[in-house]
Amino acid sequence: MGGRVHSAERSALEMVLPAWIEGRRWFAARGREVSSLRILDLIPLDALRVALVEIQFSQGEPEQFVIPLSVETGEKPAAAAGVIAVLRRPDGTQAFLMDALFDPPASASLLEAMRTGTRSRGAVGQLSASSRPGLPTGEPRLYRQEHHAASVQYG
Repeated sequence: MGGRVHSAERSALEMVLPAWIEGRRWFAARGREVSSLRILDLIPLDALRVALVEIQFSQGEPEQFVIPLSVETGEKPAAAAGVIAVLRRPDGTQAFLMDALFDPPASASLLEAMRTGTRSRGAVGQLSASSRPGLPTGEPRLYRQEHHAASVQYG
């Protein structure tokens, strides 16, 4: 998945993401039904693709979310729990659309982007990574404490 997403790929993502998002503990629909999801931008950031999505509900105002995605190739994903969808390629191979927090190389690239101040442009916006002094080092791992935000720990 490159920085640009063709309309057919964008449509496919817009179809699979709502069900996945509804299953995340950080998603608080507050009893509202999701009526549609629209990808506003998909910004490449090293091994990540940062999706800015807008969710329309059957009632109430729409909400926007930032979702870190990655694509993992191979026979099977390193972390099955992070798979959002299986991508079938025209050449007959498959890849996995992943929650990037379950993908160690993608999580590591996020930390490196913050460390180096990486900037990247999408179709309608720009993402600028930044940090304060004292960023951790080490391997990323999913933070599994019960809370309402998706998190990754380093070190």
